[in-house]
Amino acid sequence: MCIPITAVWLVCCKKKTGAKIYLSAAAFEEYQHFRQADSAVNAVKEILCAPRYDIWQIDMVIEEYEDIRGIITEFNADNYLQNNEIREFGDWKFEVIFTPGHAAGHTCFFSERRLFAGR
Repeated sequence: MCIPITAVWLVCCKKKTGAKIYLSAAAFEEYQHFRQADSAVNAVKEILCAPRYDIWQIDMVIEEYEDIRGIITEFNADNYLQNNEIREFGDWKFEVIFTPGHAAGHTCFFSERRLFAGR
């Protein structure tokens, strides 16, 4: 079974159990980019205000940015993972493997003969 872990789920777990949030610095940087999109929205306005774009096109792009920011739950990282480090969680030891692709912060965890990967 594959259970997607979202920011909302992480924050709920942290609030209910006191669990810590561990992620790569790249993942946190990407998260912050979308949470603090004001500079990106201003850049989009400047770029799109060229005569070739209509105001409704500019508004549509800005609305998308603001929608993304609105659905991303705010949280802070308790610790940053490092590529190829070994982390222990209870009786388990995991090797952290950075696998950037769709997002810069994608990470997999390897333990014995098991690989835990996102999709």
